[in-house]
Amino acid sequence: MYLGDILLTAGGKPVQTVQELQRLMLGPAIGQNLPMTLLRKNALVDVVTVPAELD
Repeated sequence: MYLGDILLTAGGKPVQTVQELQRLMLGPAIGQNLPMTLLRKNALVDVVTVPAELD
């Protein structure tokens, strides 16, 4: 993600708060692909992220 990107969906679900995103990135999601849709400069961008444990 880049500065100014707006996160619209994660894992196919709308994301409206940071807490919703955090819940999608816990437990079983660690190490699994998590597709996201972003709004970047008036264009929709699909990316795939992989949540990881923090050290």
